[in-house]
Amino acid sequence: MKLLISLLLGLLPILSICQSTTELDNKFGYKDLKFDMPFDTITKKSKARKISFEKEPFVYYEIRNTEYKSFASHVATIYLVQYKVDSSLYAFLFYFDKKDKTEFTDLIVLFTSLYGEPTEKDVYSYIYNWKGSLCEITLKYDYLKESTTMELISNEVLNKIDAANKKKIDKVKKEF
Repeated sequence: MKLLISLLLGLLPILSICQSTTELDNKFGYKDLKFDMPFDTITKKSKARKISFEKEPFVYYEIRNTEYKSFASHVATIYLVQYKVDSSLYAFLFYFDKKDKTEFTDLIVLFTSLYGEPTEKDVYSYIYNWKGSLCEITLKYDYLKESTTMELISNEVLNKIDAANKKKIDKVKKEF
């Protein structure tokens, strides 16, 4: 059994060469919830409810539908992050329940097999990132809290936020 597992792990880099982040762009969301869907449809489908925590310019919703509470057989608390300016979905945030590093390593193996090697990784801070042109996944492990988190972010909304921030900076520059 150990031989089979080590053989499969040895073949993983070879198999992942064929994979790319275009598959990430093709999915463009989580399960059947897509970034380009109307936000009302997403909240109804996922039975999301607004939580009291707001951080400008975002509003957070917790997904209540049990159909969406697991990711790759791992149980998670999942939040939707809405960009207030145009009411679009900015991100899915996953907080995994298991309190050990095995979940983190399982997810790294899964994403590497699906999307190839991470486009960015910091092995010392336990941060791995797979970037597509439409969306990106960031996987983090907090060693002190022994917790794994994942962010699935829409690059389109991220670009809107960057453009809005650039306008604010330009406005401040003109005032000085």
